[in-house]
Amino acid sequence: MTKSLIIGAGSIGIRHMEILEELGHEIAIVSNRTDISILTFLKINKALEIFKPDYIIIANETYKHIETIIKIFDCGFQNKVLVEKPISQDLKKISSLKYPTDMVFVGYNLRFHPCIQFIKELLYSETILSANIYVGQFLPHWRPNRDYKKSYSSDHRKGGGVLLELSHELDYLLYLFALILY
Repeated sequence: MTKSLIIGAGSIGIRHMEILEELGHEIAIVSNRTDISILTFLKINKALEIFKPDYIIIANETYKHIETIIKIFDCGFQNKVLVEKPISQDLKKISSLKYPTDMVFVGYNLRFHPCIQFIKELLYSETILSANIYVGQFLPHWRPNRDYKKSYSSDHRKGGGVLLELSHELDYLLYLFALILY
């Protein structure tokens, strides 16, 4: 059985937990939440030492992603790590980060959606002259039980804001139309 550690228990961390449970993984979470019914750790190093995961998902706030990656590899972890998008809101931190790039992956999963795959197939043999992509979100609806003004999603210094929060859409735009951009 694969042992998966999820760092962060917000909405996406819980969603990863549900999916991994369905896949039959043994799961632990690093979080200070007390309302979670699975094995929970307060510290990453303790989780790695005691739980010994095969796989890690970083799903905490964006501004904590870099320090979390550093902690994981400083503790000697040598397996795959999935980081929820984006890897950081700070380009200087990303460029100075030293980690095994063949072990860290960023979770841009919309490009694998069947609709996006279908569009990609359709576009393969077409000449693209122009494209318009529309996306819109109403932040108060994202986490209806929380004050959106206090969430990191509304604070660009913590990795929030349209550019980073809607980067899935930018990713699939590049995925679909990258050839015409060059």
